[in-house]
Amino acid sequence: MAISSRNRYHKVWQTFLQGDYILCITNEIIEEYYEVFPSVAIIGIDDFLKEL
Repeated sequence: MAISSRNRYHKVWQTFLQGDYILCITNEIIEEYYEVFPSVAIIGIDDFLKEL
């Protein structure tokens, strides 16, 4: 995903990519979207799903 440098959320996105934030997902969300995740291009999602 790319966010334009002119977008007001650009700095937040960049700091997330640098590891300054941690993405937390509840079990309910994982169960809800378990079938959708593999069809979306998310870096590292395969490893994440294998750990479940």
